Amino acid sequence: MNPNAMGAIFANSLAAFQQTQPLDPGSVLFQHMALLSSVAPGTAATLYQNMNEESTLPTYVNPKQYARILKRRDARRIMEEYFARKRREQQSKRSKPYMHESRHNHAMKRPRGPGGRFLTKEELEGLRNEEDGPTDNNNETPDEESSTSKEGSS
Repeated sequence: MNPNAMGAIFANSLAAFQQTQPLDPGSVLFQHMALLSSVAPGTAATLYQNMNEESTLPTYVNPKQYARILKRRDARRIMEEYFARKRREQQSKRSKPYMHESRHNHAMKRPRGPGGRFLTKEELEGLRNEEDGPTDNNNETPDEESSTSKEGSS
């Protein structure tokens, strides 16, 4: 059969196929195989066989590079084993909620306010002043108390 005639038949059948069938991107390979089988029986089967043969053929490399290719494959295998072992070790370790023991101990000793946050120096002084406040219910300062006691004793 003439190659030009084959192309014309293929183009005509392709146009007819596209008009009758909606395009499904998942089955594009099967659509082309159906077109080829309708154009020339047996062509689709040989095309599919050729695709399989290409994947089973050995890959040829430059003989001068072959030793380096093997060395690179070996290094890649060793590296993958190393990282797989590191991943397993990290998964098996129980992670601490904190990184440094000394910092954790220091933080545990620091005074905390409501909600668990650390107190500033001003807040600490304010709390100490509230705790050390006057024991009696008088609102007099110590200077006023000493002046009233002197007047009463004379």
